[in-house]
Amino acid sequence: MVNAQGSQATERANPTVFISYSWDNDDHVGWVRTLAARLVDNGVTVLLDQWHVQPGESITKFMEESVTLCDRVVVVCTPNFAERSAKRLGGVGYEQQIVSGNIAAGIPRRKFIPIVRRGTFDHGPECAIPPHLLGVFAIDLRADAQFGVGLEKLLRAIYDEPIHKPPTLGPRPSFGGEDLTDEDDGEADDDQIGVLPRMDVDGWELSNGEERSANHPDTFQIPSAENRSSVPIGHFIKVAFDATVPDEEAEQGWDTLSERMWIKVIGFDGPYIIGTWANQSLAADVVPQLAYGRPVAVLPEHVIDIRSFEEMEELAESLAKERAAEGNEPD
Repeated sequence: MVNAQGSQATERANPTVFISYSWDNDDHVGWVRTLAARLVDNGVTVLLDQWHVQPGESITKFMEESVTLCDRVVVVCTPNFAERSAKRLGGVGYEQQIVSGNIAAGIPRRKFIPIVRRGTFDHGPECAIPPHLLGVFAIDLRADAQFGVGLEKLLRAIYDEPIHKPPTLGPRPSFGGEDLTDEDDGEADDDQIGVLPRMDVDGWELSNGEERSANHPDTFQIPSAENRSSVPIGHFIKVAFDATVPDEEAEQGWDTLSERMWIKVIGFDGPYIIGTWANQSLAADVVPQLAYGRPVAVLPEHVIDIRSFEEMEELAESLAKERAAEGNEPD
């Protein structure tokens, strides 16, 4: 997909991208300029202050027009960028006010593509992602050796050309004797792979296993960071989460349900582990994303246990025996 010579052909119109970033240091500013040049080589029109704002021209006008008129905004995230964004400092703070305003006005968040150049993906002092973009699938561009891989992911996001596309929908099966003239009135799924859930938006949120283990090292132990970052495909990982469920007895009419569930690992994307739920949440009727078989993306810090397929079979057999024994106990 990436053409280093800049002769890539595409059936799509050339998209326009605005790059939002902080001037952390000369090396970082140069890296952003290199990224912009590689995007231009691949058919993307890039709006970059280093190229398009001359002495005497209005930087704020350039920001306002670029964020509003471009097709996508590439947000280059670093801890300094996140801090300046949160505190609304300088040009970064002003740009992010415009971005937040666009999101609040109903502009889809997918217009804004965060890429992490330095720092971490999750909450903490080294978090690189600004608050209003937390939970949005970010592209990992921290390692220079993996720049080509990250660049292709970014180009695919800009051109809306995912690596994996859904298969063509097949015909509805015949269920022997039923009237096939009735139409299915069910609603379409709305899975968003790689978008970390937020309680205020999605009705559920993953728990950070690393933080809980650090706070309770003697009673809450989790696999090593290395094992959590390299789970074999086909293995199962356990995560904990909270979900909002209706509760008529609660004063506010709802309550928080805490659960732990297993996920079957089917792949990876940058730092994200991609899988499908291996069991059914008690909140699935209220939060469909928690139903058995639905896709889900998590980070290594969310993983609190890892099991192979054989270990899961043994666990299932053990649980079945326990339940059978409980059923045979006298009243």
